[in-house]
Amino acid sequence: MRLARLLLVLLGVVVLIPAAASAQSQLGGNVTDDTGGALPGVTVTAASEALIEGQVIGITDGTGQYTIINLRPGSYTVTYDLPGFGTQVRNDVTLASDVTLNLDVVLGVGTVEETITVSGESPVVDIQQTDRTEVLTRETLEAIPTGNSLYSFGTLVPGIRTSLPDIGGARAMEQVLMYGNGAGGMDTTVLVDGMQVNAAIGNGAYQMYFNPQMNAETSFTTSGAGADTQRGGVRVNMVPKDGGNTFSGTGYFGGSHRSWQSSVWNERFGEMGVQSKEQGDARDGVPRIDRVYDLNSSLGGPIVRDKLWFFGSIRDWSTNLV
Repeated sequence: MRLARLLLVLLGVVVLIPAAASAQSQLGGNVTDDTGGALPGVTVTAASEALIEGQVIGITDGTGQYTIINLRPGSYTVTYDLPGFGTQVRNDVTLASDVTLNLDVVLGVGTVEETITVSGESPVVDIQQTDRTEVLTRETLEAIPTGNSLYSFGTLVPGIRTSLPDIGGARAMEQVLMYGNGAGGMDTTVLVDGMQVNAAIGNGAYQMYFNPQMNAETSFTTSGAGADTQRGGVRVNMVPKDGGNTFSGTGYFGGSHRSWQSSVWNERFGEMGVQSKEQGDARDGVPRIDRVYDLNSSLGGPIVRDKLWFFGSIRDWSTNLV
């Protein structure tokens, strides 16, 4: 009986979590002919290696509008096809997380064999949404020195503040508040792939510790969040990596030792009444490091190509202050 209950719970997790957590990006636009008339029934195909199914298909409605939802971040090839009109292909369309990318297309009358390929950068301005969202990719976060915590990532985004600075990871395992828009820490919403994961501590103001190696991108929305976000503060959405059809992994190790940190206290501070021990007691406002280390790795790949992928990450993380 106990085994049957366990299997039932696992089945519920497998079935319900994908419904609650889904990609937040989408493609949309308008397809017209050479005269500006709307073209209904155009097949719009978005193909990418980021999709386990390989491609997603949408159809324009009676006004020539189309929308393809629940797309993973990545590089896409978008194809527009309608019998009697020339096929148009958009290559290297880069789709970030938490955006609606607008692609308007004009199809000319042509033979079935005629194909027009358009290559170029994706539109920089999102004209479909009014929110202010900054997306930090994994490559960006690896290139910029941070404390490797969600809070330290937030300080890179204009409009976001934290209750304590995180220098070199010294504050990474303390309960640091992240806020903006004049709102407090309990107004911040944290999600993983669109599923809210705010901790219960402090009415959701204090967050759990996440492994940055699990994320492909992290988006920070500082204003104009949609109605699906019930809080008025900062909205943070972490988009996890996928396994993909190729085995790949990452590894990271960083740390610090008390012998690597110099003391900021001097006699002048003492004359001003600032007290500090040799090892430091943080009464001068600076945390004294005993040791800090961060060891994490990730691995992903195919179980069945184009059908079933796996991905996992693990982290051993410690911050000890004197």
